[in-house]
Amino acid sequence: MAIGERYEADQLYGKALSAFQRNQVSEAINRMNRAILLADNVAEFYAARGYFYLEDRDEARAEADFDQALRRNAYEALANFGKSVLAYRRRAWPVAYDYALKAWAAQPQRPEFLYQLALCEAQTQRLSEAKAHMETARAAYERLKEAKWAKEAERWLVEFERMG
Repeated sequence: MAIGERYEADQLYGKALSAFQRNQVSEAINRMNRAILLADNVAEFYAARGYFYLEDRDEARAEADFDQALRRNAYEALANFGKSVLAYRRRAWPVAYDYALKAWAAQPQRPEFLYQLALCEAQTQRLSEAKAHMETARAAYERLKEAKWAKEAERWLVEFERMG
């Protein structure tokens, strides 16, 4: 891959993220397709496109991209997070937990990774850890002024208390 191709791929990646933030998922996916054509060895590109597919409810394509990302980098945080979400939806709690733990270990400051980890911990009988991680996620969402997610985390904390 030439330096110019990587630069162009990185530019497309940035534009894909911007499109996704504007809720233009198809445009985001198209830009990631072009970025991957230019730099098909970048795990982060596959993970991002996989996340776009996940948000677009195309689980088969999301999983394929997460797998591609993890083949390139087993520690790619977003790909591990995505695999956890998919496993959680399938009620494969131990698998979901393992992927969530890897995502969180790679980027422990991300509240969505803590949130996912807490959900998986609750389903795998790690309730005290689930409470602690969800409380940390709630506080992080509050600091980031993400009221919707802070409220969801609080709702789960109430549920975890009810569970034991």
